Amino acid sequence: MSALCQQCGSELQKQFKICDFCGYPVDGKYFTSTTEQSADSASSVVVEKKYRCTECKKEYSKAYKFCPACRGKVVAVKPNASIPPIPPAPEPITPAEPAKPKMVSEAEELEKTADDYRDGTNGKKKSPQKALEYYTKAAALFKELGNKRKAAVCCNNAGVEEHNLEHYSKEIEWYEKGFELDPDFVWPYKNLADNYSNGEGVKVNHKKAAELYAKAAELFGKQGDKKEAAECFNKAGIQEHNLEHYSKEIECYEKAIEVDPDFACLYKNLADNYSNGEGVKVNHKKAIELYAKAAELFEKHGEADEAAKCCNSAGLQENELGHYSKENAWYKRALEYDPRNPDAPRNLAINYQNGDGVGIDFKKAAKYYILADKNGNSDAASDLSEIGYEKYDGKWLSVREIAEIYEDEEDYSKASIYFEKAYQTQEKEGNELEAGLSCLKIACCAKKLDDNKSVLSWGKKALDRLPEEKQLNIVLLFKSCGFKKQENGEWGIPTEPVDFAIKASSFDFNGKRFTVPNVKSLNTMLRRFSENVMNSDDAACWCKNGVQDDCDGNCRSCILCSNNGIPQEKILAFTSFCNWLEKDPDLCKKILIPKY
Repeated sequence: MSALCQQCGSELQKQFKICDFCGYPVDGKYFTSTTEQSADSASSVVVEKKYRCTECKKEYSKAYKFCPACRGKVVAVKPNASIPPIPPAPEPITPAEPAKPKMVSEAEELEKTADDYRDGTNGKKKSPQKALEYYTKAAALFKELGNKRKAAVCCNNAGVEEHNLEHYSKEIEWYEKGFELDPDFVWPYKNLADNYSNGEGVKVNHKKAAELYAKAAELFGKQGDKKEAAECFNKAGIQEHNLEHYSKEIECYEKAIEVDPDFACLYKNLADNYSNGEGVKVNHKKAIELYAKAAELFEKHGEADEAAKCCNSAGLQENELGHYSKENAWYKRALEYDPRNPDAPRNLAINYQNGDGVGIDFKKAAKYYILADKNGNSDAASDLSEIGYEKYDGKWLSVREIAEIYEDEEDYSKASIYFEKAYQTQEKEGNELEAGLSCLKIACCAKKLDDNKSVLSWGKKALDRLPEEKQLNIVLLFKSCGFKKQENGEWGIPTEPVDFAIKASSFDFNGKRFTVPNVKSLNTMLRRFSENVMNSDDAACWCKNGVQDDCDGNCRSCILCSNNGIPQEKILAFTSFCNWLEKDPDLCKKILIPKY
């Protein structure tokens, strides 16, 4: 066995205590000439052996005591192979000191107090500010104790309280501290995503929000919380929708459905995509199926108002397909789920107004429009106005009903206005009978207002629309105004009153000639004659002594008396003419009597 001197590297063939080349003490340590063994390591390192003359520097592969060339001294060259340094021993791990029970209980007490201030329990008044104060202390103490999960929980809760105080920038800081302490704690990701979605404390960033919601969904999934995972996937889908990444949006909804098939909102959102053709081709039939599934699940979870919205949306899809009967069935189903839904009654009213799937019925349309207005639909009021409804004393009434109220109150001017509105609505509806009755009502109001011209025009409209058996009241109304049926069958102003009025300014009676001094006197006579012709006991008389009051019917000189010689029909003609003279200026011009 040979050895190498540790000082000069010379190979020693025998066991020497001192190297015969350099005199370095060997101390009994031997190394093989081919390998160098370390007592501390099991690894071997190959050493390349070289020898060099100290005089001529010639190198040899064999060990010579003297150089064969110059007889100079030959020494061993230190090997070129480098032995890797032995890594330092790792520092011994000092076991963490067990948490002091007193500190743990103090941290838990701080967290519990914060919870009480947050929820207003255990005698504590609800106070976000106080809750924040105690969560801050609890988070610091849990961190000191090395309980990172508890510290992260308190940081998240502190962020929620900052949100309640509308300190959004500080809120975000707390969430970031939360997932720094514990990257697997899910709630800070979800809450921070809400901030990016709503632009609270940061600019709205739908992309960042989508990433955070996706991360939260992943962590919730690992924890087995399917409901929260599905909700986060759903919210991520909404963010993708805002970015108009419709294909990614649909992927998020489909992932959520895989996680939680009973999550109703997912089917509704996916149905919207099929309805609008976002990420997929428009498919109204598929949309109806998804809305129906969503409505079923919303009902199952006790969310009747959301179920009603889905039914209303399904009805709109049926409308696109032209299935009006099915459409109306969906709207009625929506009202069964939620009688306070504002859209379904209006859509149903529109169909009754237009006759889609049902007969045109303005009364039913009004019923559903009024319900829609009551439920908060902002368009229902204008819809009601279009079909002849207005608010009266805080209630929606048809203009016909309002007209009848004014008629009962003997306000014939307003009654006439509302009967005319009713007539216009009934014409739109195509209801000839009701339109004719409204025309008759307007004519009657005109009679009350001594507007014979309107009586004639509206009466003629009523005749055109009412069946023959309902025309008697119009005929009686015309006759009471002195109208006469002409040879052409039309009702109009009779000629007799005009002819007699022209002669009335000067005529002979019982051998004597009577004259009216001026037009005003003629008008006075005619007016008083008209006012009293229906009551002979208090008649105003026109005789040789002028206007005679208190005629007893036997003065024989009064034109109202039985033997006055003037035909009764002439007296009636006078009465009719008086009305025209008072109300129709154009007629005054025709008979050469100036307007007075």
